[in-house]
Amino acid sequence: MNDEFNLATADKHELKYYAKEELGLSLPLTMNEDTMREKIQAHCKANGITGPVAKIETRKTDKKGKVKYITINVAKQDKKGGAEPAFVGVQGVGYAIPRGINVDVPESVVEVLKNAKQDIVTQDTETGEIHKEEVMTYPFQIVANG
Repeated sequence: MNDEFNLATADKHELKYYAKEELGLSLPLTMNEDTMREKIQAHCKANGITGPVAKIETRKTDKKGKVKYITINVAKQDKKGGAEPAFVGVQGVGYAIPRGINVDVPESVVEVLKNAKQDIVTQDTETGEIHKEEVMTYPFQIVANG
């Protein structure tokens, strides 16, 4: 296996090449990147293959020179843009986090995601009463901590 291949940051052509050369899996270029990532992960899981790394790298480190990574999965949503990567900025560094796959991100990115909220406003059709609900902008789950 190619230890330097990063599933989270690979573009469409890199995903296609990796799937073909490393896994013997044929993926058409008409398939979007998220679907390619899902197919690669599903193939690896189904065949007992240790899948490629899905880590978003960062240049920021703590005082000891280490960054704590947490494995998360940002959910796809049934709304416009709900399958697009979630964009998070931390201290001037931008992260495009693919949705629907497990990705290792720095702890600081998880904190930003936890605090990214939006208000959903609805109105009761019978009473005219307005209701406001705070929801996560990018719903996600922590898969592994550490």
